[in-house]
Amino acid sequence: SKPSGPRPSPSSGHIDLNTISMLKSLEGPKNPDFLKKNLESFINSYHTENQTITEALSSSDFVQIKTTAHKFKTSCGIIGAIKLIELCQQLEEAALQENRSDCENLVAAIDQEFNLVHDEIRDLQKPSKHQTKKVSSLI
Repeated sequence: SKPSGPRPSPSSGHIDLNTISMLKSLEGPKNPDFLKKNLESFINSYHTENQTITEALSSSDFVQIKTTAHKFKTSCGIIGAIKLIELCQQLEEAALQENRSDCENLVAAIDQEFNLVHDEIRDLQKPSKHQTKKVSSLI
């Protein structure tokens, strides 16, 4: 028998939900906030790397742009930010070619995509109706 339609994508559009599930599965009694910590680390990484890239762009430091884009791409990979990974890869390539215009456009695209990813992260962190609230004895 044939499937009744296309299979749902494991992506929410901006984040690979399989990656989120994998991070969530690594939580346990010793590390109950593993997913939350990784999402927060990603957000902090964006703010740091974005500032570094902006400064590097203003001084046409293409080596720094490439290095920082690569570093941020790693953070994107940890949480499964699919489109950000692609944009960071493109920024690395534009920096390698010392194409200032492309770098500027890609930085703007990364900013825009980050905001969409950040919105999804906020949605993911909202407790669902099916979850019971756990109070950690470590707080």
